[in-house]
Amino acid sequence: MKTQRLVALYLSMILLIFVLSGFAAGAEQKIIHKPVPNKESGTDVYLGPRVQHVREYRSMATSAGRKAREEAAIRLKNAQQEREMNNKIDKGGGK
Repeated sequence: MKTQRLVALYLSMILLIFVLSGFAAGAEQKIIHKPVPNKESGTDVYLGPRVQHVREYRSMATSAGRKAREEAAIRLKNAQQEREMNNKIDKGGGK
């Protein structure tokens, strides 16, 4: 009697795992990823979520890098102007 209950418990647990994994797989398939235009053929191609995320992260990284380079160039220009002003003041020709 006790073994029948254990077997029934194990079978119900296995069935529950299969049902839950089926729900998880169905929910994963419902995620819609937009197709990406393919430059060679001119058509839209589904690349999958991982490739799309990599492309999004790359574009974010390049825009962040571009912004950082622009800010660094502005800081460099400001430092050079400040250095020139200090040199003029030190030489007495600041007027």
